[in-house]
Amino acid sequence: MTLLQALISWLVLFAVAFANGAFREFFYTGYLGEQRANQLSCGTGIVMNGVAVWLLSRRWRFVSSARAWRTGWLWLSLTVAWEFGFGLYIRGFPLDRVLHEYAFWQGRLWTLVLLAILVLPALVHALDRSRRLAA
Repeated sequence: MTLLQALISWLVLFAVAFANGAFREFFYTGYLGEQRANQLSCGTGIVMNGVAVWLLSRRWRFVSSARAWRTGWLWLSLTVAWEFGFGLYIRGFPLDRVLHEYAFWQGRLWTLVLLAILVLPALVHALDRSRRLAA
């Protein structure tokens, strides 16, 4: 996966995350409450990102483990930059509200989503590689 392909792929992941968040707000926040809906959304987001990364890797393969890790770090950096930029400068939230999403000790699971964004490229590459070696 080239840098341009990684950037395009991140935009796909962004669209997946947006759809997941919209689904959370329109369908189950009212039933579960904000905290539980956020937790469920983090879980569905990880699964949806996993499927998206796997599908993207069918089109644009990770040529090496190092490239997969670099892609994961790029996606993680872009995601955190987006979250802080959007929260602070577009929505006008104070820093403590933006940081609240990272409060794992308060039941916020966003850090697990970020961890998945980081490791999914390397995981998909390793699974592809082991499958090819077994064949």
